[in-house]
Amino acid sequence: MASTTPWHVDFLAALEVRDRREKAYDDIISAYTRLADRTHTIPVAAAPPTTASPSPGTPTTSAANPPLGSPADAITISTLTLQTTSLTSANASLTTQLAASERERTRLERRCKDLVDELKSKDKVVQNTQDEMVALEMELNVALQKREEVVRDNQMLLDRWMAYKLKEAERMNEMNQAEAGGKAK
Repeated sequence: MASTTPWHVDFLAALEVRDRREKAYDDIISAYTRLADRTHTIPVAAAPPTTASPSPGTPTTSAANPPLGSPADAITISTLTLQTTSLTSANASLTTQLAASERERTRLERRCKDLVDELKSKDKVVQNTQDEMVALEMELNVALQKREEVVRDNQMLLDRWMAYKLKEAERMNEMNQAEAGGKAK
């Protein structure tokens, strides 16, 4: 067992720390609530400013609210004004960053679309090239087959011509021998 204190003691101590931390801002919250109530009631009913009573759940540090125009109100107003100015400049900065991010996102989306289109175009070129290669290979195969046929036909014609010339030469030899044999007798 890591702790020897009962759990409820630790729990109560944690609650006390939380309460001290949250109550540290009670004065500012009360002053802001009064200021908000005053600014809300002034435009609606042009009545003199009144002090707002805190809500039943809001703890107060004093029994009575300080009168309007007190130094606490001035400090609260100046603090709130500074916070408003700070938040306004932060908002402007964030708005600028958001606009820049949106422009960058739009640029990147456009670039992505262009790359996708370019890739489709290149795929089409590759497909056309492959189709053309297949067609040229088929034409080459047909041309090689025709060449083989021509070579065979040429060889056949050459063989026939050689056989014809051989027969013709044999006939001439026979005729020459017959003439030579007829002269020799």
